Amino acid sequence: MLDIKITLTNTPKEKPVDSPKMSFGQISTDHMFVMDYNPEQGWHDARIVPYAPFQLDPACVVFHYAQELFEGLKAYRTADNKIQLFRPECNGQRMIDSSERMCIPPVPVEDFVQAVKALVEVEKDWVPSSEGTSLY
Repeated sequence: MLDIKITLTNTPKEKPVDSPKMSFGQISTDHMFVMDYNPEQGWHDARIVPYAPFQLDPACVVFHYAQELFEGLKAYRTADNKIQLFRPECNGQRMIDSSERMCIPPVPVEDFVQAVKALVEVEKDWVPSSEGTSLY
């Protein structure tokens, strides 16, 4: 189980108007999940922090080899105003499968699911309620 430290923003953004016309990738929430890795400790220092750019060294391998993983998990609101995730364990397993193909150390499924649930709980006010909408 991860020990996820949470630092809430001091300057929350105005929430967008709940609309089915909201576009993917156009609006970011107030926070993001970050976790560090090194060979000695593995994945560690899990945290939810205010959304911000992060610093990358110019020699970072992403600039040279473009290793990246993306998993499109969505949180949505039900008619009775509950927030749901659809099979997050499957998303976590797909992330492991992708990690193995890319030779990136995988994050255990239970840690992935715990991190997603923690972040969605922090950002619950960002989950829209209009039909056909979700927090991606």
